[in-house]
Amino acid sequence: MISHLPWIGCRYDEGINGSRTLLVGYSHWLPPEYDDGADITRSTVRNFLDGEPIPFFKRITNAFLDAGLVSGPDDLWNCVAFLNFIPSIVGGPERRHTKGTKKQIAVGRQRILSFLDQHAPDKVVVFTTKGWRDFPDTLETEEGRALSWLDAERWPGRYDWGTYRRFGGRTIAYALKHPERASRIELGAALSVVFRAAADTNYLNGAEMKPFLKSTMDWEFNGEEISNYPCEARIGGGTVVISYTHLGVRHLWEGTSSDGVNFDVRHDGRPKDIAALKLTEEFLLEGTWREDGKTGSWRIDLDDGA
Repeated sequence: MISHLPWIGCRYDEGINGSRTLLVGYSHWLPPEYDDGADITRSTVRNFLDGEPIPFFKRITNAFLDAGLVSGPDDLWNCVAFLNFIPSIVGGPERRHTKGTKKQIAVGRQRILSFLDQHAPDKVVVFTTKGWRDFPDTLETEEGRALSWLDAERWPGRYDWGTYRRFGGRTIAYALKHPERASRIELGAALSVVFRAAADTNYLNGAEMKPFLKSTMDWEFNGEEISNYPCEARIGGGTVVISYTHLGVRHLWEGTSSDGVNFDVRHDGRPKDIAALKLTEEFLLEGTWREDGKTGSWRIDLDDGA
């Protein structure tokens, strides 16, 4: 099966309002005289940016403009990633509204999870109710909890959201309507809430995790000393996530705190490796860590790149 490559804008890491963002549609269709190909998603976005009037992309762009989040099409699509949930075409024009096959859906679910791990979006905005029904289970669903609503008073029973654990942290996914089935005013208002959402729409005990993606760390362990080693950290809601690559291996540490200052941290793949880190007023995480019964020191200089 062909799998369409995602569009990843050249300013993806800048994101929307500082949040790396993935936008999701449902599927591509093609007239019978055209062949499916891996580059179809990327070429479609490029064609839109070159002036082709594609309603789906134009309506999404207008909604972001109405929300005051971007200044134009280039400002939006260069700052986001985009893919369709169904990884290959559903058929010709007569099948444009058809649901994907069981195999397409299974592949679509897996590639959503793979994208989260590989590209670490902070937010996913799903512009397809049909696709959202088949999305991978959220953490809330796995734990038997109901999803929350974006704004229950304003839009009762619409626009729910859930969270996903990914390599390096967590991602919040928001289910909005297909832009051809939503009013422009309402879609813009919903996007405004998504990207300016405060504590009441966050899974992490009511606080967005602040990213420190330009952080560096020093450690001393078993005779080895390393300084100014690049890493990424995210802190919020009594949670800390630290990730880095060392000797070609990706490492992930996660921890919690009852006071927002002292964190008990554990390696995601080696649960016996633990650390006790304290957040200082100078935006440092420092303390000790234990591995194989030996103790070392660890100091992380938190830097958000601002």
